[in-house]
Amino acid sequence: MIVFDNPAVIRARLSNRIRRLLLISVDGQGQIDDSWAQQRMVTGLGQILNATTGTPMNQYNFETELLARDELHQFAHTMAQVRCATARTIDGHPCDDVRSYYVRLGLGVIPDIERRRRLQLTPTSLTLPKETIDELIALGESQTRESPDLGRFRDELNEDARPPRRARNAGAARP
Repeated sequence: MIVFDNPAVIRARLSNRIRRLLLISVDGQGQIDDSWAQQRMVTGLGQILNATTGTPMNQYNFETELLARDELHQFAHTMAQVRCATARTIDGHPCDDVRSYYVRLGLGVIPDIERRRRLQLTPTSLTLPKETIDELIALGESQTRESPDLGRFRDELNEDARPPRRARNAGAARP
């Protein structure tokens, strides 16, 4: 979206037939084990580093998500401007019929609090137990299937794929 940030670049590099934009953010952010805060003594430098780096990282992720949403919205607006500068109607659709969808999937949106916490506390490393990998894959599949935003996006694509409806009684044989 940043590369295609102006109408001239969009006209030159992208089709003016683009009407739907989808950005999927997959957040695998873990959670810091804050149980150390309940202890009377800090036992090591690791606890201090985890405490001091976690909050800024969470804030950075939040700000990045806001920026991504804003960029997507602005990109959809620019796409509509490019389309409308070309023609009022393109392929039978109004030129300003550009919609964007931002979908957030990940550990932070798991509704089951215990499951969310357990997966977020999974230690990050280059290897994970097979059971954890299988659970994460299944989680991604279910979130993709059950996402209301992705559902709306799919419904709209299905609607767009149908042939245009003919006007009432158009082409009907007269008695």
